[in-house]
Amino acid sequence: MRLCAMTFDDPGVVVIAKEPILHDTQVVGYVSSANFGYTIGKSIACGYLPLKHADPGTKLAIEWFGQQYPVTVEKTPLLK
Repeated sequence: MRLCAMTFDDPGVVVIAKEPILHDTQVVGYVSSANFGYTIGKSIACGYLPLKHADPGTKLAIEWFGQQYPVTVEKTPLLK
């Protein structure tokens, strides 16, 4: 498992924590923390992912209140 930073495709989505991280329909992890990254202009979520899903550029989704929101695993640190 690796702690990864993910950015939402939609910058208007901000989750809290404990939301499932999905690859297709399979839960591969849970959000540990999240907030808006003002220096990069995107919403960020962090969570532990299996190594096969932890590479930068990997497309996943985070489920929040029954809806799935696309995210991308990013290289850290997140800088603009």
